[in-house]
Amino acid sequence: MVQVRWIARLSDQLGTFTGELIHAGAAHAMQDALSLAMLTAACAVAEGAVPEREPHPRVFEGLLRLIPRLPLGEASLTDLIEWELVVLADLGYGLDFSCCATTGRSDGLAYVSPRTGRAVTAEGAGVWAARLLPLPPFLLGAAAPDMAAWTAGLRLTGHFLARDAFGHQHRPLPQARAMLYDRVSATLAEQTKDDVTRHAG
Repeated sequence: MVQVRWIARLSDQLGTFTGELIHAGAAHAMQDALSLAMLTAACAVAEGAVPEREPHPRVFEGLLRLIPRLPLGEASLTDLIEWELVVLADLGYGLDFSCCATTGRSDGLAYVSPRTGRAVTAEGAGVWAARLLPLPPFLLGAAAPDMAAWTAGLRLTGHFLARDAFGHQHRPLPQARAMLYDRVSATLAEQTKDDVTRHAG
């Protein structure tokens, strides 16, 4: 993160830039593989999803909050997922967690329709539950997140980023973002395996 000043005699001249380092985000994130993966993924999403020369202050401000928190490791996954929801909303693809798309209820929300981006209760999902995306409770402020919730959150935002933010540009989800999901889901699988082994013992 740098602060840059541009100086020119006239606005249509090339001018000169002077820059000052404000926060060395990459240097701080390099101490942890997951933190670095999150930084790489966030930069790839910001670069590829946000149109060039189009101001998106909420996306920028979200990055300002996210990057200094990356050295916290897995706890920063909450911030990253919430920032990706802001990216989707700012681009016009916001998800709706206000009430169930089928019953109208605002409590018991458990899924998100992969087609409409609207939340659905377990009751409203019915036999279609297997086709819906799980809605992690931490995005509703209902519970503290864990690795399973973070995995579900990354799957949720990744689906809509791939379909809308990048799909409408006829581009795939950035590899760095896909690799972050793979890393987190692999960690969840390892934790689940360890839990099963402990209970079996």
